[in-house]
Amino acid sequence: MPEGDASNRRSEFRLPTPAERLLVEIGGLEMAATLRDITASGMMVESDLLPSRGDRITAHSSMFGSVGGEVRWTGGGRFGVLFDTQLANIDRIRAALAG
Repeated sequence: MPEGDASNRRSEFRLPTPAERLLVEIGGLEMAATLRDITASGMMVESDLLPSRGDRITAHSSMFGSVGGEVRWTGGGRFGVLFDTQLANIDRIRAALAG
């Protein structure tokens, strides 16, 4: 289980995403990543480079725009982010993913 893993304790339904590409900024470094699932309050991201637990990030996506947050867990090539504020457009994202 990833360090600090809270992924199985979420009370929100996680929306799997079809390999949505992200640009993630961590401490001035930009890296490409893949969004694996999303809720109104956070997301799971896959990347070759992993941030550290507690790192502040900004993620940019065509799906939700830009959002800031804190890395809550890392492991297995993935990391979880708790957003600073809940996504207001989660219903639009849910509808877009449903097709």
